[in-house]
Amino acid sequence: MINYAATCGFNLGLVRLMFEGLKKQTSKDFELVLSDHYFLRHQDAVKELAAHADFPVTHVPVIPHPTLPRHYLDCSVFNQSPLFGESERFVRLSEWRLIHPTLTETLLAAPSRHLVDFHFQHAPAEAWNEDEGIINWDAVQFEDLPQTFHERTPINCYGNNSLDMTTWVEVNGFNEVAFGFYHFEDHDFAARLANSEIPCIRVGNKMFRIPHDYGANPGRCESPPERPFAAACHKCEQLIATIRAVVGEVSYFQWSEFFLLRGKDVRVVDSEFQSFIICNDCGFLFPWLTDPRGWAIYEGTDYKRSPINVEGAGRNLNTLWDEMRGQPLDLKLRVFEASWVDPYFLK
Repeated sequence: MINYAATCGFNLGLVRLMFEGLKKQTSKDFELVLSDHYFLRHQDAVKELAAHADFPVTHVPVIPHPTLPRHYLDCSVFNQSPLFGESERFVRLSEWRLIHPTLTETLLAAPSRHLVDFHFQHAPAEAWNEDEGIINWDAVQFEDLPQTFHERTPINCYGNNSLDMTTWVEVNGFNEVAFGFYHFEDHDFAARLANSEIPCIRVGNKMFRIPHDYGANPGRCESPPERPFAAACHKCEQLIATIRAVVGEVSYFQWSEFFLLRGKDVRVVDSEFQSFIICNDCGFLFPWLTDPRGWAIYEGTDYKRSPINVEGAGRNLNTLWDEMRGQPLDLKLRVFEASWVDPYFLK
């Protein structure tokens, strides 16, 4: 069984497209788990969509860390939907994707301990209508992209890919410590899979990106989310705003150097393979990258598991999955929310 582990930070039209893509699947051996930044706003509409679907649907609110500050982005959200499912394999699905009717078949045929990655392909505007929830596959230009096999996962995999849950918890999912400010959790994830010698199957014409601009609100949302992230302090926010206004676009390596310029306002904490710059006032965490190559420096090392409990950030997802599997939804919600600060999940 496949878990379509989805997130939503935009409008209902994109959720309708998601349901339309799933209804057209040639295999129905899957479930949808939708973690929604607008759970209350969308609840009735999603219930209606689920009532007409021929697959199980779990709709839950995005539950962020209650106290750990984030700025704009929190990539730990991508761990939520896999944990709420009951399937052996999940595929990460953002609302900005169209999925081909044979995707589930492709994923069911994949061996365990193999990542399934997708070529980065775009859907033309003629292929979708979010107002009506219509997908027009006749408008999509399919490319000649034969399936390829890689003995080790390439580091250039994109985030919307598929893995079995056993392997996913072994590498401890998506890094919950390093990515509370910017994207690149996909490269970090791929590096750990490569270092764990996990093979990769790359396929084309199965998942297509809908061109879009990210929202300006936390979580890349189009409007403020119902459950906002904990806020960073004024000093952290002022530094970020000043660098963007004065310097413009800078690399992730350069961001590390700028945060270190705060001197006594920050401290450096080392985990096994990564170091973090932490604000002494609010606890905002920032990865200290010491090499301009960024996350590529971890490829070919013993870095195989994302960090756990760096100043209270980063859960043990294997322990959390064991506690949540097979439980009723109300208990799953309580366990997940408590897991951010419960010492049992931080070791």
